[in-house]
Amino acid sequence: MLAGLGYVAAGFALGAVKAIAYGSKGPRHTLHALAALGADAFTEELVYRTGVERFGLRQVLPVESARLAGAALFGLGHANPLDAAVGGYLYSRAYDRGGLGLSTLAHLAHNLGVVFLSK
Repeated sequence: MLAGLGYVAAGFALGAVKAIAYGSKGPRHTLHALAALGADAFTEELVYRTGVERFGLRQVLPVESARLAGAALFGLGHANPLDAAVGGYLYSRAYDRGGLGLSTLAHLAHNLGVVFLSK
């Protein structure tokens, strides 16, 4: 249980660092705040962790290689690929620890960190 909360805290911290370093408030954050309620986090985790990584990459690659490749693909689908790839790696680890629910909570914590701590 506590280890799972560590992933959630790490997700929030990653979002906080991103918000402080790059963030600015505006209409985009309002939309992100609404989406951060879980729909976008859940959908991305379902697609990337369950679909791309578990039923795709892990069928042909070792676990850690699949995790890195999945994180890279996750990064390419975002405006800041490096930041998103780091998050994708974190969410993949969370998925292995606690399934789709924990990876979604870590992702949601990241989104909330971005929204609430933006400049």
